[in-house]
Amino acid sequence: MRDYHYGPGANAVVELRSHITDHWIIRLEGRQYWISGWYSSGQSENISYLRAGTTVRIYGMHAVAAALDWSYRQARYPFQPDITNRASLFSVFYTILQGW
Repeated sequence: MRDYHYGPGANAVVELRSHITDHWIIRLEGRQYWISGWYSSGQSENISYLRAGTTVRIYGMHAVAAALDWSYRQARYPFQPDITNRASLFSVFYTILQGW
């Protein structure tokens, strides 16, 4: 069975970024996608993606960054069970800053 949709849809994106001090940045990002599956009646797909991250300068141009990603997908079919996927990921990075 094909587990994806195509057709007209809509999306929305919100991104917020704040420099708290010279040493700290916070980022929040959210994305929402909706695909109607109009070419195949009765089908649709809803995808949500969120990301929260921070960067902290340690010394000079050296910094540490961390991010939390979360995603959710729900696919609907008229004569079959809905499919739901969820995932999350936490990451930590060493970063070299330039021009900050």
